[in-house]
Amino acid sequence: TGQVLRVEGIPAGTRVICPGFDGVVDDGFIEWVSVTEGTHHFLLVNFPYKEVEFDAIVTAV
Repeated sequence: TGQVLRVEGIPAGTRVICPGFDGVVDDGFIEWVSVTEGTHHFLLVNFPYKEVEFDAIVTAV
């Protein structure tokens, strides 16, 4: 918990949907942090080219 997850190499114009954010990324990366333990789902959509899904698992340090 409390550690930053940074995902780089995101193409401009990609929609990112994750806990606390739903928007378009134009700077190539996201940084996300959570203090809530559990599995958190991420969806990145760059229509019509590619869709990527992954989960971040947050545990107490």
